[in-house]
Amino acid sequence: MAHKLDRPAKDIAIEDTTGSIIVSRQTELLLGHRYVFTLVRKPDTAPKRTFAVGGITDPQKHYYVPPDVTQLVDKLKHGKYCVLCGARQSGKSTMAMAVKRELSLDPDICVVYLDKVSVDKCWSRNRFWAALCDHLHGKCADLFPARPTGEECTDWSFRSLFLVKNLPIKVTLIIDEADALLSASSDCLDDFFSTLKGIRDDDDYNFNGVLLVGVETVKDLLEAQYLRRREDAAELNRVYVPSSTPSLYLPFSYSFLSEPVRFLVGDVENLLQQAQADLQGVQIEIERIATSVIEMTGGHKGIVGSCLDYLVDRELWTSRQWIEATDSFHLSTYVFGQQTYSKILSAFKKGATGRDFDLLLSFLKEDKRHCNDQMVMLELRNLIAQGVLIAQEAKPDGYDVRISSPMLRSIILRRCVITSGSVDPPAQALRVDPLWVVFQAIRTLDGEALCRPECIKRAGELSKIKAVLTQAYPLVDAKLVPKVKIAAEYLDKRDTQERLDILVRNNDNFSKFGCELVVNDDVEGYVSKAERYAKQHSAQVFVINVTTEDSPILVVPEHGCVVFLSVQLFPSGNKTRAKVTMVETSDVRTDFELEMKNWDGKISFDYLV
Repeated sequence: MAHKLDRPAKDIAIEDTTGSIIVSRQTELLLGHRYVFTLVRKPDTAPKRTFAVGGITDPQKHYYVPPDVTQLVDKLKHGKYCVLCGARQSGKSTMAMAVKRELSLDPDICVVYLDKVSVDKCWSRNRFWAALCDHLHGKCADLFPARPTGEECTDWSFRSLFLVKNLPIKVTLIIDEADALLSASSDCLDDFFSTLKGIRDDDDYNFNGVLLVGVETVKDLLEAQYLRRREDAAELNRVYVPSSTPSLYLPFSYSFLSEPVRFLVGDVENLLQQAQADLQGVQIEIERIATSVIEMTGGHKGIVGSCLDYLVDRELWTSRQWIEATDSFHLSTYVFGQQTYSKILSAFKKGATGRDFDLLLSFLKEDKRHCNDQMVMLELRNLIAQGVLIAQEAKPDGYDVRISSPMLRSIILRRCVITSGSVDPPAQALRVDPLWVVFQAIRTLDGEALCRPECIKRAGELSKIKAVLTQAYPLVDAKLVPKVKIAAEYLDKRDTQERLDILVRNNDNFSKFGCELVVNDDVEGYVSKAERYAKQHSAQVFVINVTTEDSPILVVPEHGCVVFLSVQLFPSGNKTRAKVTMVETSDVRTDFELEMKNWDGKISFDYLV
């Protein structure tokens, strides 16, 4: 009803028409009984604040964890030129507003916050400077008078606004979405940076530093004045500033670059504690849920806010309720159905349909990739800016790059389309046979490559199960959920990192089943995990161990819903055959001979958004 009425569940009361009694949340409704749904706001559960879903987090309106802006505030107080950059919805603007609030406590400094400064490459210098002066007047008319109509505007028009004789107080300028300035012509950018450099440390001006805020591509703005070609960097003797991607920084003596940090478990616990204090009579399993949220989101601040908003809206107070919701499609659909996160999917789709297809596909196949090529990192900058990828500095050099959050990776894998002509027709088109599906997926593994020692560790190709299901059962609405985590009830609250590789489910045509791929690595440990997975998901779990050894490890599972499959590969000319030994409880063993096929599958991201 909440979905039908497009209202939060907490806004709806259910009344028993026989006695006009409001039915409690956990009451089982009686078949054939008449109930009335009423739109209300229950005063005892109405939160005083909400979780921020996109945009700037306001501590008066939203649950809030103060960002650490100590260094930024200190640098700006001393008139330094600073940059704050990060990916989409990473908390940049929230951090910038925190800087503004802290600086505003100083009676000797006035902070002017400019946002949405739109420019265009075809603009003349006159129009560029006029736009900046108009923005200053619009934000603070008391300090910056309107420019005379029709008068030509130059860099001096901008400078003169900050002269001590015209400005009675020091002004710190914050320019949000500064990467929008990249739309200006190079001549305008030259003037802009030259002007900022000229009034810095000049006692004739009451200009007390500037903070440029933007996505990762704001670094291109910093390079724009000097780097007509990036290969000129060495000749220009610029210094690289360590950050999530390499960048040549402008030669300001007191420059400082900062990036928002991601949420940790403690931050999410803090947010949930604030919400629990507002929700009278509600007890949230804070520690377990907070761990799960970080696990799913990677600490991405915007996505964390959306997940917690969903949690409160659906009243998912226990970790079991939360885990069940995260295993469904509803949470990811809710988060990435919002415009700002839909843009992240659009950015991935754009890159995957262009020259970045192979690169992005490699990030989906691997948890992370190490890159120490600065030119490659510069090419990835836009994908990092859009929130598709995240890069972290690695030791001793280079960067570790991955999909920005497990939830994003999961929804991309769910929505991609994989097709193949290598799949045999099933015995029954409307009744899924899990063992047949698993054997088809095994046959389509790249046997020749897997027989090479350097490739055996890269056997994570069970996503081909999706192609098998699509091709063999086109009329069955099978849901494939990659990397499904185990509920916190089965683990210590601080250790919920165990994930099932793939879970396949459908409400009508077959029972749930899952797969766990192993490559001769702690096989018995994986079987033990599979038994926990089977209990958690009420599903049959296949543990598939791929090996080229003469005497493969065979493990007898103790749980009746766990099946162990040893896949022993034998290279044979241009083809590879496999001996599959299936081990069930009570040590029941069955051998199969399979001939590997050449995989002809194709993957498409046309339906991401």
